[in-house]
Amino acid sequence: GVGRPRLFANPPTLTSVVQSRMRRLAALVVLLVALRAVGSSPAFAAGRQAAAQPRPDKRSDPITVHIVSHSHCDVGWLESVQQYYDTEVFFILNNVVAQLRTDQTKRFIWAEVTFLEMHFANPAVTDDWRQAFLGLVKNGQIELVLGGMVMNDEALVHLESCVDQMTDGHTWIAENIGSEYLPTIGWHIDTFGSSSVTPTLWSWNCFKAFYINRIPNETLEEFYATQGLEFIWRGSVNQGSTADMWTHDLDHYFCSPTGCNWEWGDPPVTSENIESLAESLSSECHSRMALYQGNQLLVPFGCDFEFQNTSNFDNMDVLMEYINSNQDKYNMVMRYSTLSEVTTSIRAEGFTYPLWTDDFFSYDDEPLRYWTGFYTTWPYLKMFMRSRMSYLHTADILYFLTVNNTDWATADFDPFANMFVLPFRLINVTQIHFAARVGCASAPRCNHGNKPSRHEQ
Repeated sequence: GVGRPRLFANPPTLTSVVQSRMRRLAALVVLLVALRAVGSSPAFAAGRQAAAQPRPDKRSDPITVHIVSHSHCDVGWLESVQQYYDTEVFFILNNVVAQLRTDQTKRFIWAEVTFLEMHFANPAVTDDWRQAFLGLVKNGQIELVLGGMVMNDEALVHLESCVDQMTDGHTWIAENIGSEYLPTIGWHIDTFGSSSVTPTLWSWNCFKAFYINRIPNETLEEFYATQGLEFIWRGSVNQGSTADMWTHDLDHYFCSPTGCNWEWGDPPVTSENIESLAESLSSECHSRMALYQGNQLLVPFGCDFEFQNTSNFDNMDVLMEYINSNQDKYNMVMRYSTLSEVTTSIRAEGFTYPLWTDDFFSYDDEPLRYWTGFYTTWPYLKMFMRSRMSYLHTADILYFLTVNNTDWATADFDPFANMFVLPFRLINVTQIHFAARVGCASAPRCNHGNKPSRHEQ
């Protein structure tokens, strides 16, 4: 409707949902069992159109390690959205800005606009912080990635809901930070499997790269064997190469390297242990680098709700300086990077990447341990999300038709337009990968549909 810009001006028409799914379920189960019995290679070949050729052992080559600092802040999981903001995210955002503004070599990425909006609207946050944050975004130290209100689920959400939550997030960024800083990188590192629809959507949104993490264990092992963790993902056969997306799959989860989770209790770096920590990190980085074609390695630094204090940066600074001063010994150089900087460095190596045309479902993190129960759990929440979105879109269409009726052209409809903001916002937040699938670890506390926070009132 009026006042709610769409992320995609002319989305393609979707085919209708097949009504006979239940009758075909038994046949589908038989087919999946048969594919598993055949072995990994035929199933893998269905998605892989051209395999990457393994390169010779590269452990003797110098590598560049890009430390990508981040904090994965679920918009509701074990606690409610408001509780997470009050007890954790508030301190994360304040601490990160304080540390980055004193050291121009540091970098940080941020994905969830819901928490960013809450922080900007919080009267306890100073104007100095807001200006500092804007300055860090403008000079490239903080990069906004993805840019949706949440990191949306990819298995259960409706296409329209996914587009809406991205639209709201990008609209907020454009209005409060600047349209020139809209994200160009996708970051879906905690969705349980990945849909082939997602890279198609993100390509239409002018994203230049997509970073994912949780893919089926069998496929991951195949990627390891072929150095295929970076590929061109063609999510839509109909759209062809126009919807291709360069995609990078994280080799090992999205948390810090072994021994570098200082905020979670790992021993701090000291003169007594720095050499052993450097040896451990160097060995891990070279081992991980062997899984990729090139010599530019992305190493995530952070985890769930991290960077609430200075320990992570303080210790990494010391370890990084030690390794960089002994490059000949460790055969690597380390630097803080944003995802855009990592992408540019990797693509500059000029490799040819294989083509992938399938999705990454069903997700399993270990052999034969499939994450599929969420398709049927919490049915009322799933029904609630779809039915309320339907009501809201009906009201949105009626509002649009009314405003554009020439007989009503002089009327003041702004109060009615504002009525849509909060309901859409609440529905958009439920698209997070936890709410849509499992209703959060504790449904009473998750409370995605709770009353407006004090920062929204």
